[in-house]
Amino acid sequence: MRVVFGIPAAAALIGLVVCAPAQAQTLRGTVTQVKDGDTVRVKVGPRTRTYNLAGVDAPDPGDCYGRQAQNRLKRLVHRKAVRVRIVRGRSVELLRGRTNINRALVAGGYARALAGGGKRGARLRGDEARARTRGRGLHRACAAPRPPADPAPPAPPPPANAGDLTGQPAIAELTNNLTGMGFRRSTSGSGSTTTIELHLCAGGAFRYWSVESFSSDGSFLNLRNESLGQGWRVSDAVVKADGSRTAVLQGTVVSEATGDGPRPVTEPQASVRVDFAGGQWHVDGQPVLAFPGAASCAPLLSHG
Repeated sequence: MRVVFGIPAAAALIGLVVCAPAQAQTLRGTVTQVKDGDTVRVKVGPRTRTYNLAGVDAPDPGDCYGRQAQNRLKRLVHRKAVRVRIVRGRSVELLRGRTNINRALVAGGYARALAGGGKRGARLRGDEARARTRGRGLHRACAAPRPPADPAPPAPPPPANAGDLTGQPAIAELTNNLTGMGFRRSTSGSGSTTTIELHLCAGGAFRYWSVESFSSDGSFLNLRNESLGQGWRVSDAVVKADGSRTAVLQGTVVSEATGDGPRPVTEPQASVRVDFAGGQWHVDGQPVLAFPGAASCAPLLSHG
């Protein structure tokens, strides 16, 4: 919760249909089998053939994140109509609708990008770099374990002056202000929109929700993340004589999920600073829209 509103606005374009050379052969068929995270069998007319996804290296089903990669590819293409763009021999780009499956797998952290491949390979390696930076999929699940780092605490409230409310009276007032509050921030970049929400529910539950939407050349992809927590509380607060106010919140994340299901909780201790001044709420220094009484902590994703 400490960095919930610190996600960069400009995100990488994911799941895009790559412009192919005019001479590239494109077939139409139906996926009959997903053999692993980067190999499929496709029925084209009366014949069924095995194809490998060009430039993509997914872990084998018995390796770390291999089963998740295979299941993800199944959800994307199994028994669905696809276009098969021949790169070389049985190495192909697989397209469903306006989504490039090769790039969607790498961008989601279900596979790595191979060397070579010209511009196509460079795009895949760019997708992998962004997935690694954001800790998606196998880059998070299969990374070597590291000692948990203590997150830096948010900045404390400003010093109090004569006439300011501090201590337990200020904590009680900010707790009353924030209970039931929903916050939202949306930012747009080049072909992408990121929407982030923080909900502070009665009884101590909280929910953090984010959706990254990417679009370009008619291709669309959404990446969703959700954290559920308990025990949020105002640990420090000040109410200034001019009506501005600041609160430091703490809580415990109990479960996390993406659009593909549950994921491990890596930083259970969450903290955030909330400010109100000049009629504007801020979360971790970022301006947000506030919706009193609109908080909802019911999960939107499957947390297992």
